[in-house]
Amino acid sequence: LRVVVDRALEAERVTAAPDALDHLVDMADGDARAALNTLEVAVALAEEAERPEVAARLWELSERWTGLSGG
Repeated sequence: LRVVVDRALEAERVTAAPDALDHLVDMADGDARAALNTLEVAVALAEEAERPEVAARLWELSERWTGLSGG
């Protein structure tokens, strides 16, 4: 799953802190669709805020996702 997420980052030409990506992969629990959807939203929010680093958005979104999924 981490390879898929890394490829998506490359395709979007953005970066994220390794610990944030590890957290995203852990929270997705093997669900690539959930990881990529979360990443897509994080990238969009980072671009809107004119921040190339998406780490903060990944943490925020994965915490919200965990709350919604009951994890």
